[in-house]
Amino acid sequence: MKNDAETLFDISRLWNCQHAFSFQCPREWSSLTKTETPGVRHCKACGEDVTLCTTVDQFVELGNAGKCVAIPDGIGPSTMNMVMLGRPSPTEVEKLEERNRQCREWWAQAIDAKPKFAPNAFRLIKEQLDDYPET
Repeated sequence: MKNDAETLFDISRLWNCQHAFSFQCPREWSSLTKTETPGVRHCKACGEDVTLCTTVDQFVELGNAGKCVAIPDGIGPSTMNMVMLGRPSPTEVEKLEERNRQCREWWAQAIDAKPKFAPNAFRLIKEQLDDYPET
């Protein structure tokens, strides 16, 4: 049985879809049907358009409006505290640390905006942020 944190990290990067939280959503942005509008694709599973949000403000605004939203690659909650195993190069370590910092910053800004959707997911993300040691 998965705990809350494991479930959070299995959540698709498609947010607020009426189906995304009732089962483990297998959809990927690349599998959605392109529309005439850049940054918007259509999901045939639920019949909704999904907007790829490029800013935190857009993500929270559309999510609060009940719209289906997607987040950019590398911003998913599971990447927030990503670690490498093995013998990475100093350059790769710096890249990973910067990506982790950007991801944590995105989610901290989203939480500060007090979104009205997915409260349990945001609670878990906040717990992850609170557990991360500042450097």
